[in-house]
Amino acid sequence: MKPLAIIASVLALAAGSALAAPNCPNGVACGNTCIPKGKACHIAPPKGPNCTNGKACGNTCIAKTATCKAPH
Repeated sequence: MKPLAIIASVLALAAGSALAAPNCPNGVACGNTCIPKGKACHIAPPKGPNCTNGKACGNTCIAKTATCKAPH
């Protein structure tokens, strides 16, 4: 395998694992860390997109006058 292909493979694996929830055998996942079982997670869920020229609809932006048909 060529060095560039190896580097690309390693970066792809690292990015995928960074986005995944952590494995918490002795607790529960909270954001990108683990907290003890029975504790409340205080990390807010992600908000919708920042739409400067329209309004949010699901994970995207639509025109201000359009009707959003994304499930709630």
